[in-house]
Amino acid sequence: MAHDNMLTAFLIALGVYKEQWPLYASQVVLETAESEGVVAARILVNDEVCLEWQPWVDLHGKLHHLAMSKGQLAPRYDPSSMKGHLLQTVHPMLQLVASSKGIPMNEYLMRTVARIFSFLKQQGAETGLATLSPLSAILLAMSANPSNPVFNHHLFEAVASIVKVCVPAQPDAVESALLPTFGQILERNVVDFLPYTFQIMGLLLDASPSIKPLYTELFARLLNPELWRSQANVPGLIRLLRAYFAKHASFAELLKTHMQAILERFQFVLMNRKTEVAALDLLNAIYQYLPIEFYQQFLKTLMTVLLTRLQSSKSPKFKRDFVVSCSLCIHKNQSVIPLFNEIQAGLLSNLVLNVWPPVLKMPLKTDERKVCVMAVARLLSLDEMRQNTQLVGACAVGLVHLLGLSSSNNKSKLNGDEGSDDEFLENAGAGQEYEVSFNKLQNTDLPGAAAGLAPDVPELQSAAKAALKPVLGAAPLPERSEIVFFVLAQTPLSLSRSLAPSLPLPLPLPPPSLPPFLSPRCNPARCPAATSSEAKAASGRCVDRCFPNHRRSGMPFAAS
Repeated sequence: MAHDNMLTAFLIALGVYKEQWPLYASQVVLETAESEGVVAARILVNDEVCLEWQPWVDLHGKLHHLAMSKGQLAPRYDPSSMKGHLLQTVHPMLQLVASSKGIPMNEYLMRTVARIFSFLKQQGAETGLATLSPLSAILLAMSANPSNPVFNHHLFEAVASIVKVCVPAQPDAVESALLPTFGQILERNVVDFLPYTFQIMGLLLDASPSIKPLYTELFARLLNPELWRSQANVPGLIRLLRAYFAKHASFAELLKTHMQAILERFQFVLMNRKTEVAALDLLNAIYQYLPIEFYQQFLKTLMTVLLTRLQSSKSPKFKRDFVVSCSLCIHKNQSVIPLFNEIQAGLLSNLVLNVWPPVLKMPLKTDERKVCVMAVARLLSLDEMRQNTQLVGACAVGLVHLLGLSSSNNKSKLNGDEGSDDEFLENAGAGQEYEVSFNKLQNTDLPGAAAGLAPDVPELQSAAKAALKPVLGAAPLPERSEIVFFVLAQTPLSLSRSLAPSLPLPLPLPPPSLPPFLSPRCNPARCPAATSSEAKAASGRCVDRCFPNHRRSGMPFAAS
């Protein structure tokens, strides 16, 4: 028994599909017969012969690729052997979708196309490039009335799976096939398609050897406040901005000119519980790809805003992401460490004793553990840290957990929804009444781009040893510093909780003193960031550079 869409795919794979959608309770019969020692077979669909008698050996080749042994977890074939059988099914499926035969907007057909190219990878590059044109035409047609969110998602997933395979070798051809369609989607502001379009454009920009004028013209529009008000757009916008940051040499002047606007959008996203994690993704992209000269003048303000948000957040996931982001910043730019104590005396020690330890015991991804280890090693080189037994002990306990040296394996999972308003959205938010939901595409990073936050740290244990050796060779450590030697020796160690005693909660932060673009209160008529003409045109509303704070804080001049 099978559904009609599964039966269609089965018949296409056998080469007997007649471009007629299977009726309800359709029957597929495989008949075999033996004559003079030769086994032959034929296929009937609803008592109609679709494949005449032929030697079983010929038909067995097709069936073999579809078969899996009992208990087998992976198919018994490789992409090269399946290439011909799979690629011949792509064009008929796209014809079905384009002609609206059978079930309109059948998401299973688009899912099949996406999985074919994800499986074949480079084996399907040539056919994939030719497939982009009909997919682009389908995309443009569906943009007129995007009524099926699940189909739309798999349509973009199919496009992304082909782009990921083809764009490294033929970026110009891929851009020629897709950019005109994407340009129309952006021009017509098709809100259902914008989150996906931003993601794929980020992938295109990552692989583009030459910068097309469209990317330069598009940048200022990406910072339009209206786009950032939709939660669905935020992760896709950040993915595209990350591609701009990665090519900062080509966009240097553009990025420097708009850095203030980028940070405005960062704060706006940070003040919403449902997008605060995405805000830290944007900040991590800034730390990872941009030279510090691009944003150094804003660092103290950024840290103040982050710490203020940390105090009001009850989400363990946000605290984890905060520590990872700060660790990345310290790893990339050690000069930022003094900023913490400039914001408030003793703040760095307070964070290391109260915020860092619980996070370092949480299950972290490999790249997150790498940046945390490198940050802790840098912190241990500070005199402020080395002269405090509790700080050294807390750092050492964190290193033991990060390097996996603890005898007890922490199997607990982080409940990222605690203290958050987020809810799981079935079918990627399909059918949501008020706003398009965001769903990340699986194929929006180039092959080999999985190095994460610390591509300069290939192996964690060796990097930890190298980073800690200068610390051990410096001035004498406090009496409990022998823990660090255990870490270097990679000796399993169970540490007492007494090394990280319970301390008072972090000191309350004073109200931040922020520049105009981040000021919590602003009057357009008096705002230093607004010219007299802007203030006059505002007519009682805040100018664009100040609106995020007003919108979040409920100030009288909140933008509508």
